[in-house]
Amino acid sequence: MKKSLKYYLNLNYPISVETYTENEETGYALEIPDLPGCGADGKTLNEAMKSLQEAKELWISASLKRNLSIPEPVSEKDFSGKFLLRIPVKLHMALAKQAKRESQSLNQYVRSILERHIYRILPVEQVTRMTTLPFLEEEFMNSASNSATCTFEEGHQRGERPMLLAAGGVI
Repeated sequence: MKKSLKYYLNLNYPISVETYTENEETGYALEIPDLPGCGADGKTLNEAMKSLQEAKELWISASLKRNLSIPEPVSEKDFSGKFLLRIPVKLHMALAKQAKRESQSLNQYVRSILERHIYRILPVEQVTRMTTLPFLEEEFMNSASNSATCTFEEGHQRGERPMLLAAGGVI
């Protein structure tokens, strides 16, 4: 059975939030990481959330019309915290030696490397904060009006997904 627009709009997608400064004014850039290219921005968090709701609806509608698969939100309960990784013997040896030098188990050492890499905030000019706020989306679901203008441009994501233009910029 094909899922409807309403079904997808009622799912609780996590949202990433970045605050930025442009021309001495603070703004908010929001994105739904599970929906590639779906994002919006605004001068206030409320304005950005309203724009994101409209962008989400347009993104899902365009995907449904094109019969594209729409990812559902990813949850921590979908993961066990364990995975098997095959690496070259020399890399295994080098990691084990470095872990020993740092008085850590190999598992702790590799975990610390992965955490430092995955959680670092890339040096993007004037970005002051980045976090994931999955609860914000629900709070703004019943917004009365959406002020952003959103359109789609073909060709995003190797021709599979539309590119979203929202609030005057490419998201």
